[in-house]
Amino acid sequence: MPTVPHPGRVKSKICRECAAPLLIPCLQCSEPIAIWDKVCGECGARQQDLLDARLGELQQRRERAEALHGQYEYESALAIATEISGIKDDRLSQFRLLADEFAASVYKEWKQQQGAVRQHFNEAKKHREVFDYDSAIAAIELVPEALVTSDMKSFFCSLESDRSELASLVSEIRTRIRQRDLDELLPKVERALALRGDHADLITLHQQLMTRNEKLVKKRDETCVQAAVLLKEGDARAALKLVERVRVSLTISQQDLVKRVKGIVSAEAELSSLLKDAELDGVVDSKEVVELLLNTVGYLNLNPNHEAIKNLKQDLQQQLPNCSGDVRMDLPDKIISELPAPILAKLPAQTLGWLPVQVLSKLPAQLLCRLPRPVLAKLPASVLTKHLVMENSIGMKLTLLPSGRFRMGSKSGASDEEPQHEVMLTKWFMLGLHEVTQSQYERVMGKNPSSFKGANNPVEWVSWEDAVKFCQKLSALPAEKAAGRVYRLPTEAEWEYACRAGTTTKYSFGDDDTELGNYAWFSGNSGKTSHPVGGKQPNAWGLYDMHGNVWEWCQDWYGDYPSGAVTDPTGAASGSGRVGRGGSWFITAEFCRSALRGRYYPSSRYYYFGFRVSLSPSGQ
Repeated sequence: MPTVPHPGRVKSKICRECAAPLLIPCLQCSEPIAIWDKVCGECGARQQDLLDARLGELQQRRERAEALHGQYEYESALAIATEISGIKDDRLSQFRLLADEFAASVYKEWKQQQGAVRQHFNEAKKHREVFDYDSAIAAIELVPEALVTSDMKSFFCSLESDRSELASLVSEIRTRIRQRDLDELLPKVERALALRGDHADLITLHQQLMTRNEKLVKKRDETCVQAAVLLKEGDARAALKLVERVRVSLTISQQDLVKRVKGIVSAEAELSSLLKDAELDGVVDSKEVVELLLNTVGYLNLNPNHEAIKNLKQDLQQQLPNCSGDVRMDLPDKIISELPAPILAKLPAQTLGWLPVQVLSKLPAQLLCRLPRPVLAKLPASVLTKHLVMENSIGMKLTLLPSGRFRMGSKSGASDEEPQHEVMLTKWFMLGLHEVTQSQYERVMGKNPSSFKGANNPVEWVSWEDAVKFCQKLSALPAEKAAGRVYRLPTEAEWEYACRAGTTTKYSFGDDDTELGNYAWFSGNSGKTSHPVGGKQPNAWGLYDMHGNVWEWCQDWYGDYPSGAVTDPTGAASGSGRVGRGGSWFITAEFCRSALRGRYYPSSRYYYFGFRVSLSPSGQ
């Protein structure tokens, strides 16, 4: 067997005759071998077999590139050609040369096709601008599918969609015109014009519908205004009949109006049905009264000006006092609290007692006075004193004060204010918001003894005995007697309790003497005269002039304070002087303190002495 020379033994790597390389890489392991070697000395691979396989593979790649070219897949075909062009093995050079020629031809054709595609696309756009959908679609269909871009696909889809929509719109418009069905046709014509703006008939129709629509819009607005007026007057049914005639789209506010009107009419129909069912047997029982009242109130919340239903509400309210208590409990607190005072006055105290604090606080004082003490105890003093004010027949206002506990007296060093002790007032009472005025005194007593004349100034120059007679005569007035009101002077404990209004400080507003001018007329600001009542700020319970203006008579005989806690004190059993409280325009700040007390003969009269009245709820 002849010996195969090792490539390392080849004396020259280049043929001396043709300059061709004498060493080539093995087609399997890439090691260099002599060009004449048939088998690789390293891996033993037969080179001819490998060469035949490689040539067959390249032939397949070439055929694949030509197929892609035929399918307009230029980019993929060029990729294969570029790959083949990169082969450096001379044994495969025939395919490299073919690949170079193929790539040049494909690239040229690709560029030509790209230009043609752009031209077809631009033509399609121009046809669309003049609403020629068929020609636009035909232009894009000339482009090979493989060369159609995403933009062209999207444009093509929109063309087909617009062409189909236009045909449908034109058909509908023609049909509706034949049928004279023009309501809400304008938006469809406007859409058709957007798709076919050169259509003369559509342009003319659009102008006609615009004119018609302007008239309908004007009529719509006028109709809705009329409907709103009718609704305000309570006639929801008539309002609904009007808005149902509107033949154009409504604005958002008009849609809200129609929705409201329909809701009211529906509620009215439901209420009418309930009333009819209740009257079938000719007797409306307690349960039906409550159910009807609930629905009536609900309806009037929607339509407050319906006169017939307002009258029905009043009729039902009048029947409530005759309803059984367990049925009345089904009524919401709000409905009970809104009952007129005459009807509330007919309801049992037990029914009123079920109401929550926020509802009780809105009841008139004369109704609250009928309630059991445990019910009233639920109300805070601030509510009773600030909001529950009663006005009597001569215009005098009194506020309801709750029972409570407080520290009476002070530790100021004044012997008559000590010992400071705890007082419990167990009874509710009413106290005048203001000191009795000269006009009120004169109306009851027929005279005005005051030195500083003024209808709204506090009456002065009255003795304790005069004040008591005033209370007796006021109680005897026909209106007051009919109401069962018996007036009196407050006890000293009631007076201080009312003056302090829950405070423990020197004054009802605090300890600062410099603030007194905001709450009282005293020697520092009075100008040596009394002033109209209510001219300064009230205390926390709404009472005016508890400090200053005029001294105020109390019911009690003057006496020493007890050494321990007391309940409902009324002062000494006897004595030579009656208690005076509050200070006056004549006196300094120190003598206007909440705890300061004075002793005066019952028959004494001074131009700085007046009074305010009290009233016990039990007296009613």
